[in-house]
Amino acid sequence: TAPPGAEVIYTVHYRNQGLGVASNLIIADTIPIFTTYVTGSLKAGNAASTYATASPLTDAADTDAGQFGGTGVIFTITTVAADDGVANSGSDEGKVYFKVRID
Repeated sequence: TAPPGAEVIYTVHYRNQGLGVASNLIIADTIPIFTTYVTGSLKAGNAASTYATASPLTDAADTDAGQFGGTGVIFTITTVAADDGVANSGSDEGKVYFKVRID
């Protein structure tokens, strides 16, 4: 639980568990009711990243991996390597982040 005005960080950890490369992975999430998206909060990083260490993304539908579209966020990961068999390492997994504020 969080009081009104508090910010909450959402984290999605993705991992390719297959033997082949995955292309154009789409991660989409709707902003929960009774919350407001925090402008400029999209980030992406490797599996060992935290929100503080991840790279910022723009909210616009442009050349980076993230975008905010009114009711939700969309991340497009162009390439996810085949499973390397080692958790929390390598280019077979990563994390994406965004923040919401409790209304």
